[in-house]
Amino acid sequence: MSAVAVARGRARVNRRGLTPGRVLLHAFLILMALVWLFPLAWPIYTALRPVGDTITHGYVSWPSRLSLDNFTNVWAQAD
Repeated sequence: MSAVAVARGRARVNRRGLTPGRVLLHAFLILMALVWLFPLAWPIYTALRPVGDTITHGYVSWPSRLSLDNFTNVWAQAD
């Protein structure tokens, strides 16, 4: 595409239709992104959860609240 065509506002936009192959590709890419992000999100979720809630209900449960108390406890108890 030349600079003259862009300057005149005649830029062509190549729009492809929604094909089943593109839908499957995007579904696969979204799934892989979630699989890749899960190990990064799980420690953050665990660190923000109260310890008592984890002991009572286990690791895989809905937390009663999320807070930074674990970080403040570690900071206060560290040398």
